[in-house]
Amino acid sequence: DLQQRLLRHVSSAFSEDPLRIFRVARFAARYAYLGFSVAEETMKLMQVMATSDDIRHLSAERVWQETRRALMEDNPEVYLSVLQQCGALKAWMPELEAVISDESITDSLQQAAASEHPLAVRWATVCWPLEQQSLEALQKRLKVPNQEADCAQLAARILPSLAEHIHHSEWLLDALNTCDAWRRPERLERLMPLFTVVYPKQGQHFNAVFTSALAATNQVDVKAIIAAGHKGPDIKQQLSQQRLKQIEQSITNHGV
Repeated sequence: DLQQRLLRHVSSAFSEDPLRIFRVARFAARYAYLGFSVAEETMKLMQVMATSDDIRHLSAERVWQETRRALMEDNPEVYLSVLQQCGALKAWMPELEAVISDESITDSLQQAAASEHPLAVRWATVCWPLEQQSLEALQKRLKVPNQEADCAQLAARILPSLAEHIHHSEWLLDALNTCDAWRRPERLERLMPLFTVVYPKQGQHFNAVFTSALAATNQVDVKAIIAAGHKGPDIKQQLSQQRLKQIEQSITNHGV
């Protein structure tokens, strides 16, 4: 309904496919900037559809496809809000119900969209507050692709303690180990945009600390450790000790 700026179903056939709930939510996200919302009668029908067994029999791939596309809209938070209003979020992503009621999370998601961040960052923006077990259950249920799932898992492990421990060398070393940052630097690269999304005022500083710490630890030469006569588990211990010293120096260089 263009005149009233409403998304309204046009026939009773709408209720035959519960995936249409997710499509309506996606269109609500797409056209939110024009002032569109879901018509009251359509929302009521979606609420009935969300309580049926049919919605739980949808394929995870179809639900994720709609979710993926919706997250890449300019107002992805609207998608999750509509799903919550009609009960579809409870059916497919109950872990996110409490999360999206937190205004700071929806603000962060808006920021991620405004900054045109990729899907992995947007998905992790809503997932990072979850406990690891809840996150794993959610991502398994939705069959979230590896890259997005990995970024969300890293975010859930690192972001909750980021602001408090960013200047603690042992925490930084553990965070870099969690990311396997020396062998797979792209994992940290995918994660770091979240710092400015979740912590707008401090995020750039957090990015600088991580970048400096990684560069400093890359100076540690494993071959030199082996050449010095260290063997077996001692190599790993020496590697950690030298990396820790480099991180301590890099933190000092940031004037902390």
